[in-house]
Formats: sequence, structure tokens, C-alpha cells
Amino acid sequence: MKVTTEDLGNREVLIKVEFDEAEKAEALKEAAQIISQEITIPGFRKGKAPYDVVRRMVGERLIYNIAFENLSGKIYPKLISDLNLEPIAPGQVQEVSVEPFSITFKVPLKPVVDLGDYHSLRVKPKETDVSEEEIEQVLRDLQEEKATWISVERSATLGDLIIADLAFKSGDQEDQRENVPLYLDPRTEPIKGLSQNLEGLAPGDEKTFALEGDKGEITFRVKVHEVKEKILPPLDDEFARSLGDFNSLSELKEQIRADLMARRARLNREEAFVEALETLVNNAKVEMPSLLVEEKIEEIIQEEDKAWRKRGLSLENYLKMQGKTLEDYRRELYPKATERLKRALVLRKFIEAENIKVSEEEMEKVIKNFEAGITSRRGKRAVRSPEFRDNIASALLQAKVEDRLLEIMLREESDEGKSNNPDGD
Repeated sequence: MKVTTEDLGNREVLIKVEFDEAEKAEALKEAAQIISQEITIPGFRKGKAPYDVVRRMVGERLIYNIAFENLSGKIYPKLISDLNLEPIAPGQVQEVSVEPFSITFKVPLKPVVDLGDYHSLRVKPKETDVSEEEIEQVLRDLQEEKATWISVERSATLGDLIIADLAFKSGDQEDQRENVPLYLDPRTEPIKGLSQNLEGLAPGDEKTFALEGDKGEITFRVKVHEVKEKILPPLDDEFARSLGDFNSLSELKEQIRADLMARRARLNREEAFVEALETLVNNAKVEMPSLLVEEKIEEIIQEEDKAWRKRGLSLENYLKMQGKTLEDYRRELYPKATERLKRALVLRKFIEAENIKVSEEEMEKVIKNFEAGITSRRGKRAVRSPEFRDNIASALLQAKVEDRLLEIMLREESDEGKSNNPDGD
């Protein structure tokens, strides 16, 4: 038996096995015996018919097919062991040949991930400063929430609220409503031009006008009952006290600043992690067999098909409406699936390299915290379910990965000096 290998790249290898004449004869004889055990051959007991008798009865092609199938199952595990290979999935018979008598396997190997010198990678932290303009905007929003409306005897202007009877007609559709509140603001009006046509109307006024809607012209008839003006409370210490445990407007501003800073810091951290992860993935070198990419494509297709079926449609039907076949879409998904798979493999390697783990003690602590807020037996059982534990483990692992990756990539030069010199000399 002669064994040769060919590296196809991307973690795939061809193994060709050629058998000598004696091995070939033995394989064909064994195949004939297997066939004679499955069929009845007159004059012979099961499995005892000579090769030539079996060949004349079933044909040589079937004997060869059984021989190749039998040999493949026998020699493949030994080949993998002798060649010290690490398959990610069973190898596939790529080719069989009668002359020379040979079998060629295509074997997908485990991916190889090289993270490179990721400890030297850096992302720049974003500033968490909050401007006075941002604080003032929050105060204005709070003013709006505390605003009151008073009736006025004058014509409506932008920013006012009018109470009116409203009738409208669009084609064959008509409707009429009483005492409808209409806010005069072009930024929020449901139909462009509505505020402009209401501006200048006073209590008792009536007006008919037409506007262009999404489905054609709409005719409006309005009778104004009331015009209301918005009154904003003054931004003073009393306003601050009305919002909570604040003694002055200055205290309220400081709390707003602190809240904005915390929110900005949280968002900056999330953005930094996304950037750090992209940097880690882009720096890494990954070799993986096409089989894994194809499996990821099928996974994406199943996810999307499930989502479409919830809407009463299948992915295949949706693609037909787009003029595409499922095979077309599979080809389109290849880059997306490759990127997803690379990201997952890089993250797995990073977790392994940094020895990031979630302990049972950490899991139990989180679960007990959840249990403390649950009174029903059903809720407590849910918290102890394997699915819930898996979700908790995943969330804790994700948090640890984020912490460690940012610890590495947000490190400044002064920190590097300390980390490289544990004695502090």
C-alpha cells in the first residue's frame, strides 16, 4: 500500500492510497463474500460462493464498489492516526480508481488560528467630557416635561396648541372628530403644511384647506375652539427641588453632568470593545476548511428561513421574488459566513490564550441574586434550568472577554512599563 498526501491549503488535505495487486485481490475477494452473504446463490451457502460465481451473477462493477466502500471504512482511521492528522469532520472519498487500484480522500482539518502579537495592539479611548450645551439641552427637555398649557385669547402661533373640531376627506374616505388637540410644530406634524395652515387661527375661526398626502389630496375643515400657549417653568432652585432630592439648580446640573458622563463612558466602552475586537480579528491569521464555511452558511440560512416563516413566508419564496435561487444566495453568503466564522474562531482562541473561565462559584452567585427577587416556584425552577445557566455562563464569559481585551488594548505606555516589570524596578 502506497500513501501520498497533497496539501490543498485552507486546512484541507488529499490522501491518496494505492493498493498492490495482492491487496486488490484480497479486497475484491472480501467484497464478493459480503455480497454472497446478502443474496442467495444456488448451490452455495451464504458467504461461501467463489469469486467468479459472484462476479458472473452480480457483475464486476458492484464488487468493485463494495470493495472500495469496505476498504474506505477500514483504512481511513489508520491513515488519520499514522499521518497524525486532526480532522474537524469525517473525510470524504474524493475519487476511486480501478487502475491503479486506489482511493483518494479529502480531509478537512481543524482550523489554525494565529492571534499574532495582540498584546501590542492598541485602541484609542474616547473622551468622556460633557459640554455645557449638552447639560442645557437636558434642562430644556426637563422644562418641556414640566410645561403647562394656558388658554389665550389670540391667534395661534407656532409652538401653540389648538383644540378644534376636525373633518377631513380623501377620495371616498371621510372622517370627523371633535376637540382634537393639534400641536403647531412643522417638525412633528403628521402632514406637511398642516401647522402653516393652522397658524393665525383664533378661537371661533373656521378654515377649509387641502394638502397633499401619501395617497393623494386631503381636504380639511377646521373649527377652532381654544388656543393654548405653553408656559415653561423658570430654571431656578424651585424647579430643581420639584424634580427630586435637590437643594438647588447647581445640584441638579451636577447630577445631570454625572449621569451624562456615566452614559458617555458606557457608550465609549462599548464602542472601544467593538473596535478592539475588530482589531484583534483583523490582526489574526486564520486557516479553515471550506466545510466549516458551508456549515455556517447553512446555519445562517436556517436562521433567516425561521425568521421569514414567522412572517408567513419562506426564505426560498422571498428569494424567488428577488429573482434569486437558494444556490445564488449561498454564494452571496460566503463572505459573510467566512467573516462570522473567523470572528468566532479568533474569540475562542483569545479565550484559550488568556485562560478566561467562568467558575461555578460565579455562576451560583448570579443565580442566587436572581432567585432572591423571585417568589413563584415556577420562576425559581426556570432560574435553575440548564438553558438559564447556559445564558448566564455566556453573559459572564462575554463580560470577562470584554474586560480582558480592553485591559490589553486600552493600556497606556506607563501601564506597559509596570506590567513588563512586576517588581517595579
